[in-house]
This record gives sequence, structure tokens and C-alpha cells, in this order.
Amino acid sequence: MAWQGQSGEVERWWQFVALLSVAVVLSLAYGMTLIPGVTWAHQGSDSGDLLTAVATGGIAHPPGYPTYLVLVETFLRIPLGPMALRQTIFSAVCAIFAALGIVLITTQLSPTHRRWHASLIAGMLAALWLGFTPLFWSQAVIVEIYSLHMLFCVVLWGWTIRLVQRGATASWSWNERLAGLSAGLALGNHLTVGAIVVAMLVIAGWTWRTEQWLRRMGALILWISLGLLVYLILPLRAGASPASWGDPQSIEGLLWLLSGRLYHQFAFQVPPLELLERTQVWTGTLIAQFGTPGLVLGLWGLFGVPMQGGVIRTAMLLAALSISVFAIGYGSTDASIYMLPVYLMLAIGIGQSSAWIIDRLTGQPLKIGLAVLLLSLILATQAYPSSIFMRAANRDAEAHHFITAVLTQAPARAIIMTSNDRDSFALWYHHLGLGERPDIILVAKPLLPYAWYQNNLRTYYPTLQLPMNLPSGWDAALVVRNPDRPVCWTRLTELPPLHCRSNAPSP
Repeated sequence: MAWQGQSGEVERWWQFVALLSVAVVLSLAYGMTLIPGVTWAHQGSDSGDLLTAVATGGIAHPPGYPTYLVLVETFLRIPLGPMALRQTIFSAVCAIFAALGIVLITTQLSPTHRRWHASLIAGMLAALWLGFTPLFWSQAVIVEIYSLHMLFCVVLWGWTIRLVQRGATASWSWNERLAGLSAGLALGNHLTVGAIVVAMLVIAGWTWRTEQWLRRMGALILWISLGLLVYLILPLRAGASPASWGDPQSIEGLLWLLSGRLYHQFAFQVPPLELLERTQVWTGTLIAQFGTPGLVLGLWGLFGVPMQGGVIRTAMLLAALSISVFAIGYGSTDASIYMLPVYLMLAIGIGQSSAWIIDRLTGQPLKIGLAVLLLSLILATQAYPSSIFMRAANRDAEAHHFITAVLTQAPARAIIMTSNDRDSFALWYHHLGLGERPDIILVAKPLLPYAWYQNNLRTYYPTLQLPMNLPSGWDAALVVRNPDRPVCWTRLTELPPLHCRSNAPSP
């Protein structure tokens, strides 16, 4: 029987079938719920900014996301329809490959005595469990950087496991180089992956306690540094449009962008009295995403089931704690999205515990069938509510209605002032990226105090008269300095969403 075959060729064949099956299932699910273009669903207000950065050759919001920009612009060369659709498909493809990585890691961590078919079946279940969690699914169907972030997390765990399993006696090779390069590029996509990079360095260094330690660790760090060179593309993209963030052509401007100084106000700024509440919410979020059975299976698989390279447990615990502390202490409404790498680790745990259960039942086909059926039913009960929610969000057109209303109602040659990320990013893409309403001037009020933004406005809108060195009152000053242009303000919570005045101060 195929399941009892010991041939490497048979194993590879069934592994291919498993990977293909997971890819097809997730492709269908994500394909039916894609939201191409600008959206405010699924915490996707950044979609407009990312679309604009790609369309104009500019820089996305701090820290700039150079790895994402390079990879998505390469992917866009594939003729799959409009640019916004292709950029959304890129998110889905990254999410699917991240899920497939769970299948491979499940087999990679399985002890040598465990039957390979148990790991393969369990890997499929774990991959689909992750793929159907509401948060992971939501990021797979919009223009965002988090699906690529998850793919890099999977890749880094795969390299960490490989480096540990090769052990201290293995000679220096391309493994260190590729692991380091992957880590550097991952840091060019999202800096919170640093928790996994540090865990990889610590655990690999602990495993390599030999005379070759310095050489191997040096190679790993060198190649991480080479991957970080991706940030050098940012100065080349500076000033492409008013929506191109920062001034990375100067050292100070580059550090402002890379450090994400704009968002330091959120880091670890949660009042102490709220920390307990946010910790409780964190626990509830895990249950909401995986269900109680999934959470139990995940924790048991990570900390109670035998696996190859048991030190990986320590690495995952370190990374999960670091990421969780950051997410709980980050004072923004969308901080839960930083928990995605923790969900990935739980999926790895689900794979290990499920493989252990199936392996223990080998030789008892009926019990194996019942176990797989039970796990599949639990998975289905998790996936079905997610599918209802995703299909409803797929029909969400709030951002589209807002953009259409503003661009339709705006008077000729109007200066339109936006108030936050949602309205700014949405209008940026349609005005700067797609070239709609070239007669208007779009001004993001929160960015006016920054010299780089003022310079971008002067370059892109040479007829706009900007005041100099104002501590506040920018919108009123713009009205005075540009008396021949009507001035409008967006209102996200009112209808109509655009309020215009001619040569009058802001309400």
C-alpha cells in the first residue's frame, strides 16, 4: 500500500499531492473573497498607501517596506489583470506559500520514528487551520504586507530548524548564507520579524558550540547584513510623489524612516491599568482565531509532543513572548495584527500534536479515519464562520463610495485636505496612482509639519503656495495663500464626505 511505502520517491509523490491539495483549497477560498484595490475592510486602510507607492515608484509609510516593494513590483510583471488585482493576488500567493510551509515544517520537526504519512496528514490539517483563521485569511485577500511577513516567518523557522538539526559538527555551508539572507530581507519587510531573527541567532549559536562557532555565526550575521542592503533602494525612490514618505537621501531622514519614529507614540504606551484587560483580550483573540480545540492542540504540540530539535521549543517560546509583549503594549486599535507570527507557531504545534495522534493510531485504520474526521470537523467549524465573514467583507464598498463621492463632488482646482490615514491613502491611490482628477491638489494635514512632505508638495504641485515654518494653522494659511482655489475638507463620519469653502478658514 502507498501509505506503507518506505521509498523516498513515494514519500515525495504524496508530499506533492498534499501540498497541491492545500494550495487548491486555499486558492479557491481566497480567490472568492479577494478585495482588489483600496479597502477599509480587514484593517486594510494601508492598502491605498501601498498601492500608491508601487504605482508611483515611491516609498510606503515607515519603515518603507523595501522588500515588499521589490518583490511585488517583480510579481506585477505577470499579466494577471489590473495592477490593483495583481497586487492583491500577490498577498494571496504569499499566504498560500506560508501555509504550505506549515506542511513542510510539520514533517521537518517529526521524530525519525514517526511514520511519514502521519506527519503529512497532520501538516495538511495544520496548514488549513492556519489558512482559515480569520486574521490570516483577512490579510491574504487585501493589499497588505502581512502575508509576505508570514511567509518570511515560515522561511525563517524552516532555516532555524535546519541549522539546529544539522548540529554542531556540520561544516559551514550555503545554509548559513541563505538563512542570513532570508533574515535580512525579512527585516526589510517588517521589523517585528526581528524577534524570530534573534531567536534563530541565539538557538543556532547555542547549538554550534564548537571551534567553528565564530566562523558560522559570522557568516550568518554577514548575510543578514547583505539582506538589509535592500533598504538602499529607498533613497532611489525618494520624492516620487507627495505620497512618497520621508527624505531617505539624508542620514537623518533615512533614520527617521527606518526607525518608524512617527509611530513611537504607540510603542509601550498602554496605561498600566489597561494591560490586564489587553492581556485578557489577547487570550480571547487566540481562542477566537483557533477555537479552544485548536489552542489546546497547538500548545500541546509545541510543548508536550516529542519533536526533532527540541531546542526549537525554546526559540518559539522566546519569539512568541517577545511578539506578544510588543502587541499587548502597542497602543493602537490594530495591534492584534502583530500576533500573526504567534498564530503561525500555534499552527506548527497543531501539526505536531495531530501527527502524534495519527501516528499512535497507525495500524488501526478505523481509528485513524475517525481521528482525521474529527480533526477535520473541528477545522470546518472554525472555517465556516470565517467564510461567512470574509464573503460579507468582500462586498464592503465603503472606501469605494467615499473615493467616488469626494472626487465627484470636489470643485475644479480644489485643494482637498485629508485628516488621517484612511482618507489620505484612499485618495492618494486614485489621484496620484491612477491620475484621476489631475486638477485638484491633495494635502494630508497631519503631514504638513514635515519638511520632506512640504518639499514633495512643492515639487508635485508647483502652483501651490505653501506657508513657511508654521507651528499650526496650516489649513487656514493655505486658504489665505491660495485665494484662487476652493478649499475642501474630508469628513469620514459625515454625509456628504466633502465640505468645501471658498477662501475661508477651516471649520
